Amino acid sequence: MIRSADSINPLDYKGVAFTLVNPVDSGPCPVGTYNAMEGLREESACSPCKEGHYCASTGLTTSAGTGMCNDGYFCISKAITATPNTLTITGDTIYGPCPAHHYC
Repeated sequence: MIRSADSINPLDYKGVAFTLVNPVDSGPCPVGTYNAMEGLREESACSPCKEGHYCASTGLTTSAGTGMCNDGYFCISKAITATPNTLTITGDTIYGPCPAHHYC
């Protein structure tokens, strides 16, 4: 159902990031993030999943996300899987397999 911008109340939604420009086109917080608050108005207000956890789907509403990362992997920020096989360090996105000779 398409709704006009005037009929949308951002306080009705968790897990969604509304834009100030066009709330009708707003969507859920992306993978790797969540929104536990109501009334956020842009995607940058979505928070990264809690350290040690991953967020595999959009629109999550708790910092625990989808679940905890598996043993042998580290999930510091914006992890999208419990078993991140590739080291990823980009901006505030940090996750990957446990380095050799370390405990994760």
